[in-house]
Amino acid sequence: MKIEKNTLFLKTDNRFFWMERDGRKPYTVRILNHEEYTDLCNAWLGVNIDTIYIQNADNSAQSFERKILSIVPIGELFGKYLVGIAWKVGKKGND
Repeated sequence: MKIEKNTLFLKTDNRFFWMERDGRKPYTVRILNHEEYTDLCNAWLGVNIDTIYIQNADNSAQSFERKILSIVPIGELFGKYLVGIAWKVGKKGND
């Protein structure tokens, strides 16, 4: 995960990439360390990010970009933070 300007950059497994891109799964759940969690929360609460860019971890040439709807802390697990991220889906799923 990285944050640049107003965009959150993530990689996703090929199993999920196509469902996420096509709108059948317009969300992701991430396990973050303390530093990533703090950076993400500060950027979201400061309204510094509004876009998510997701790249296929198995094929870097495949990617898509969406407008973020929400970033929600879910809880903690073994000292890590679970966070849900949802994005807007267009009429065709990939608008």
